[in-house]
Amino acid sequence: TGALDSNTGVLILSLLQEMCHQKNTTVIIVTHNSKLADAADKLIRIKNGKIENVTVNENPLDIHEIEW
Repeated sequence: TGALDSNTGVLILSLLQEMCHQKNTTVIIVTHNSKLADAADKLIRIKNGKIENVTVNENPLDIHEIEW
């Protein structure tokens, strides 16, 4: 979504978030935008090719609540 304007980015991520909840599936998003982490159910940080930590977000935000 980095090359998208913020409105289109929100639309795409909203569709992905909705699909994940409806289909009970996983989408992996690789990004440098740390604000998106607040909308994730689970955050996996990778450093130097290895998993550095895994965090479960008990209260993920709806993508529309994220400030870009």
